[in-house]
Amino acid sequence: MSTLEVAVVSPSDVARAGLVRLVSNLPGLEVSLELASVARLLALPAGPPLAIVDITGLRSASVHNHLWSVLPRRTRAVLVCRPDVRLSLPDAIRAGVRAMILADDAERDLQTATETAALDSVYISPGLVEAVCGLLSPDPVHLADQEIKALRLVASGLSNVMIGERMGVTESTVGTYLKRIRAKLNAANKAELTRRAIELGYVSPHR
Repeated sequence: MSTLEVAVVSPSDVARAGLVRLVSNLPGLEVSLELASVARLLALPAGPPLAIVDITGLRSASVHNHLWSVLPRRTRAVLVCRPDVRLSLPDAIRAGVRAMILADDAERDLQTATETAALDSVYISPGLVEAVCGLLSPDPVHLADQEIKALRLVASGLSNVMIGERMGVTESTVGTYLKRIRAKLNAANKAELTRRAIELGYVSPHR
């Protein structure tokens, strides 16, 4: 039986050591790399065929903005997630992700996840299916009328000055609205605000 080389990636020394221990106990797998950052995978001349990547310390927004761009295209990834993760399954698959498991269930699910990923199929831990596949309704977001207006104008590509002119308020007030909206929608920038506005139905994706 051939051995499959696996990279284990986690910014946490403790979590990384735990994952290495689990992988070492699985038949047919060999840990070839232990890395603190997934970006280091991209710097390698040839990435490993399989990587187990701990994303429990990342916000969902950081995954969308950063992780997808640094996963090597030839590497199939198993993500170790928190239960509140909110990811786009199509985006994850396009980036090379083939399995998602809960950190608390890693000992139970890691073998199935790695075997499935190695076959270029997809596995999602039972505890993540509803969240990842969008079967759970998102937590209700309550935006004030002025915040909704500001969000729609942001999604239209207007600057804070232009938004203020449209709404009849100062640029500083617009900044306050956007700060509150970012906090409510867990969005770091205007691009994320636009994406969340589309997800919540405030604007059309073809706007």
